[in-house]
Amino acid sequence: MIIKINQTYIGLSHELLLDRAEELGYNVTKNSGSCSQSTVAALKYILDFDPMLVKASTSLCGGTAVQHLGTCGALAGGIMVLDYYTGRPPDKVSCEEYIPENWDILKQAFSGPKSLTDRFINKYGSILCPQLERNLYGRIYYGSDPDEARKKKEKQEIIAPNDCFGIVADVCRWVMDILLQDETDQNS
Repeated sequence: MIIKINQTYIGLSHELLLDRAEELGYNVTKNSGSCSQSTVAALKYILDFDPMLVKASTSLCGGTAVQHLGTCGALAGGIMVLDYYTGRPPDKVSCEEYIPENWDILKQAFSGPKSLTDRFINKYGSILCPQLERNLYGRIYYGSDPDEARKKKEKQEIIAPNDCFGIVADVCRWVMDILLQDETDQNS
């Protein structure tokens, strides 16, 4: 895996890249919404990857399409970026034949996302959006309802930065750390 850092961030130390990823994660989600897309977009500021990944991450927010049933969108977005770099290549997926080596490649691809998920669970106790919202805000806010979205925004202004914006910031930091560590390990 070779990650390419965008020109603005070339030369920054490992720690400064992590700090910048965290800051961008917080600000992008605060200004743009969609924890999944904001996670990917924040990392796109630092990393040179296909911008269509930002678009493709739009609706994973709010526990999947604001249904408040599934995985935290920030975590899902972070996993998408990790998979962009370390996921199983498309040519290793076949509808025509069973190839044992392709399964080994799949298993290897789980390393970064598992590391991210472990960090996430260690800090937040769950990967599920509704559980996280209950823990953060005392209840679930249904973001597809304008009145609920307004109430959540008001609550976020009170408890920030310990809210969904902070979760995105953490995920961005952790993704950068995993990618930089993988890069360092491969160059050792």
